[in-house]
Amino acid sequence: GPFSGFEDLLGGARRRTARVGKLETAVEIELQEAYSGAERYVTISTDGNNRRIAVSIPPGVDSGSVVRITPGDGQELLLNVTVKPHERITRKGTSLSTEVDVPLEDVILGGEVDVQTMDKKVRVKIPPESQNGQRIRLKGQGMPTLGSKDSRGDLYVVVRPKMPKDITDEQRELIGRFKSIRS
Repeated sequence: GPFSGFEDLLGGARRRTARVGKLETAVEIELQEAYSGAERYVTISTDGNNRRIAVSIPPGVDSGSVVRITPGDGQELLLNVTVKPHERITRKGTSLSTEVDVPLEDVILGGEVDVQTMDKKVRVKIPPESQNGQRIRLKGQGMPTLGSKDSRGDLYVVVRPKMPKDITDEQRELIGRFKSIRS
């Protein structure tokens, strides 16, 4: 009759949940762990027996990613991943960005700054006359793409000019001269 398809749906749903066990658990990891991959221990119970299993979380996971593990015995383990915010690096997909304070004179004349990426320190060239908020792209220094280790996003370095403090009389005079000959 008209409801036979509906009944199949219900029957299918019932059959699926009757499998030995779908276990869901939430896992919170650091951005650094999402970058390089992580291991967590999860306790699962089978017929009243608990066992701890090591679970690998692959590089590139993001908040909302679900890692599916089948530890055997017809069990399925779903890890719902949340990646904690990082104190100085923000993430959007595989792109990362970090702000860097650049002395005003280097923003105007050009210079170099050290930037801490996810796994190393790099020297980054600041082009002359950089603007506040200008983004410098470091190709391939972003997050790995989930499921393909060799593919990475980019890291964007956001320029934040640092105003000089405690300037000397000589510096003040120079800035005054700069101000007076402004075009």
